[in-house]
This record gives sequence, structure tokens and C-alpha cells, in this order.
Amino acid sequence: MYLFILWMLWRPGQTPMTGHLALRVSMFFGFYVLLILTLGLWSRFLARRVVTANLHRSVNRFNRMVHYARWMVPIWFAVGIWLLGWGDLMQMIFPPVKEGEPVAWMGFHSPTMLLGILPGLLTWMGLWWAQFPADRALREQNLLNQLDADLPIIDPPRFRQYFSSNFRMQVLMIGMPMLLIVAVEDVLMKAWTLVGQTSNDTVEGVCAVTSLLLVFLFAPLLLVKVLSTEPLPDSPLRRRLMSISRRGGVKCRDILLWKTNGNVSNAAVIGLVPQVRYVLLSDALLETMTDEHIEAVFAHEMGHVVHRHMVWYAIFFILCTTGAGALAVSFQNRVTLAGQQLYAVASIGTMLWFFGFLSRQCERQADVYAARLMELEHRNTYGSTSELVWNPADLVAPLSPAIAGAQLEFIQSSERTSFPNPSVGRHGAGLFSAALHRVAVVNNVPLGKFEWLHGSIQKRLHFIRELASHPNRTDQFDRQMQRMYGLLLLGFFVSLLWISVTQLTGR
Repeated sequence: MYLFILWMLWRPGQTPMTGHLALRVSMFFGFYVLLILTLGLWSRFLARRVVTANLHRSVNRFNRMVHYARWMVPIWFAVGIWLLGWGDLMQMIFPPVKEGEPVAWMGFHSPTMLLGILPGLLTWMGLWWAQFPADRALREQNLLNQLDADLPIIDPPRFRQYFSSNFRMQVLMIGMPMLLIVAVEDVLMKAWTLVGQTSNDTVEGVCAVTSLLLVFLFAPLLLVKVLSTEPLPDSPLRRRLMSISRRGGVKCRDILLWKTNGNVSNAAVIGLVPQVRYVLLSDALLETMTDEHIEAVFAHEMGHVVHRHMVWYAIFFILCTTGAGALAVSFQNRVTLAGQQLYAVASIGTMLWFFGFLSRQCERQADVYAARLMELEHRNTYGSTSELVWNPADLVAPLSPAIAGAQLEFIQSSERTSFPNPSVGRHGAGLFSAALHRVAVVNNVPLGKFEWLHGSIQKRLHFIRELASHPNRTDQFDRQMQRMYGLLLLGFFVSLLWISVTQLTGR
């Protein structure tokens, strides 16, 4: 996603023409090759030395290295297009029709975008080759932990399966919708000019928003094919999930089995409207979790739908696009080339920071929804005084004794909540925490590892525990999310007003 955003922000004429172009482009590609080879050598060295005794330390070191390497791909791509001449080379191959316009092939921007971001994409795929030996060795060593936790043993994937799974999830799942947005905008703009109309900033803005909405609506129909899915077979679990979905007021077209060759234990929901909305449950998730844990993970995905997180993400990106575009037009003739580059970098950094914060808060909101729903399901089954019929050991089994002990200690130390209080209850929080913990164990993810869009699992577990121990904090969190959504709407309408005023005044 970051590669697409960087490419869309770059414009011809923003690169200082210093030094020989061939030399600068060689430096651009050379760093990517060096990055892949360095991680590849380190990965193979680690694969020969990892043992059970140093597994935890090796996992942390490996994850940090991969994290830094992945971030270097978009960072160096920005250096390449703005400073090292990769954008200049694309401009020479595809000269823009007008000065300052994006490069295009026969008036279409999607082919040049795909070619422009290709070095970054190839490097990203090269990193999979580089990290595969260490990843497989760590997975093999983790089999003992899975045995201790009474988890099914899944043979680590071969490179072909590993590459195919990553390509589907990391490139096609994210890259294809981004490319489709630009392609649909190309078609709309071309259709507008074919009927004899002239384009302007307003027309381009309308086409961009229209393409964004169309892709958001219909991309799930394509993604379920890309991700290799099939309908979840009829079973008591499927009927239970459908029943939970109906009672939660969430409609979807189908619940799908997501085939990852055992590479990923996760779930996802895609689609804005029920007619094209799917809930995906991976094969490893179904094989390594109890039905209760699967229901908790499923409830988390329902939380994203109930709270309309996809809609808020769309509003956020429209806000960023319109706001950054309006500022760029205002500053275009008032600042130097260096100022334009600084503005582009600042815009990207600001957008990524705010989107990361928004995504992490939405994940917490989905966690809270799952814990609430699991509590409600339990109390609907056993009554409001669930402690009279509930055996805490049933909640944590069949986790390993260490995990079970930690969960049981948490459950017994939590304060009692009375039905139908909407606060997070101890049973729902404990069940969802156990499910989230197991996802981390199966995916070989350290609890403290920070992820930009999800945060760390450790902090998410701590947050749910705090809500269960202090019921009033659930309402505080609800109000906090409402204020955040209100600010998003305010910014959205202000940006639209700003663009309208700019168009009317010509400034």
C-alpha cells in the first residue's frame, strides 16, 4: 500500500537533476539487492543455529530484522523516486502530456503505476525468499511448544506454498484493489473525454472518489477467488456461527474456508454491504482452535462490521486525499522544489501515523465487541448468575498448563459484572483473551511484538483485562471512539468545503 501511495504523490519535475541518471538508478537497485542478500545470509545462518533453548530470543531477533527490512522497502522507494532518478526514468519512458501531470501510457496511469512500483514489489517478494529458511526453522522448533499446548501438528509449508500464500495475502489482497482503483479512474476519465468533455480538477476528484467506492463495494467478489477460498462445510460449528451472526444483527453472503496451506491462523471480513460481504476463517485457525475460540475470533470480525470500520477507513482515505490535494494545490506555486518534497514526506508520515492509530483503536473496539458478545452468549445459555454453573477450567482447556494457569488467575481476579450490563464481563474477556493468545502461539508471534495496524497482542490482552476489572472503563472507551469518529466526520466535511471554496475562488 505504501508503494502505491508514494507513487501517486510523486510528480515529474520534483527530482533534483544532479548526477548521472544511470548511476543513480543503479544505486537504487543496488541497495535493494544488498538488502535481500544480507537478510538471506542472516536467515540461513540463523536456521542452522536455532534450537529450543534459544527459540524465544531467536524469534524476537528474527522478527525485528524482518520488520526493519520491510520498512526499508518503502523508505528506499521514496528515496529512489525523489532523489535517485527512478521517477525520472519513468518520465523518460512515459512522457506526461502536460507539465506536472503523472506519467501515463496512452492516457492510462495504471500500467505505469504497476511498472513504477515494480522494484519495490520485487524486493518485497525477494524478502520472502530471504527469510524463508529462518522462518521454517523457527516453525519446526515451535512444534514442541505446540505439542505442550495440545495443538495439532501442522507441517511447516514448503517454499512454493510459503511464497504463494504470501503473494496472495500481501500483494494481491492489498495491491489489486489499489491498482483497480486507479484502473477504474482511468476508464472513467477516458469515457469522459471520449464524449467530448474536458477534464479538470473537479472531474478528476469525482472520478477518483467514484472509483474508490466502486472498488470498495465489488472487490470482495474478486478477492475471495484470489485468496483461494471455498464455503465452510456444513457442520455444527458453521450453524453456530451463522446463529451468532443473526443474533448480532450482522448479515454476510457466506462464511468461507480460507486455504493457506497451514501458513496462517487468522480470520478476516471483507465487503461493505451484506450482498458482497464474506467472513474468512483460515485452515490453520480451524485446525488449532476449539469451537469456543473460533466463535470468539468470529465475533471479533463481526465487531468490525457492526462498528462500520471499513466505512471509517474509506472516509479517512478520502479525507487524506482531498486534504493533501487541496494543500498541494495551494502550495504548488508558493514553495521551492525542496519544500514540495518535504511536504510530500510530511503528508505520508502524518497519514501513516494517524491511520495506524485509527486501525489500532478499531482493533480494540472489535476486541471489546467480541468479549461483550461472548459474555452475552454465555449468560443467555447459563443465566445471569453464570458463576453458579460455570467451571473456569472449561474456559481455558485445552491450553498448556502455563497458559491455563495465567488465564485462570485472570478470571478469578476479575470483578463480577451483573447481566445485562453492557460492560465487558469476566467470561467474555477470558474467552477472547484465550483465543487471541492461541492465535499468537500458532502464528509464532511474540506477545510483545508491536504491529503498526494491530498493536501488540500483549497490550490488547491487558486492555481487555482492564475493562473486565473496571466496568466503567468500557463506557469511557465507547465515548472515546465516538469522539474520534466525530472528528473524522468533521475533518471530512471541512476538507470538502475547502475544496469547494478553492474551486470557486480559483486559488
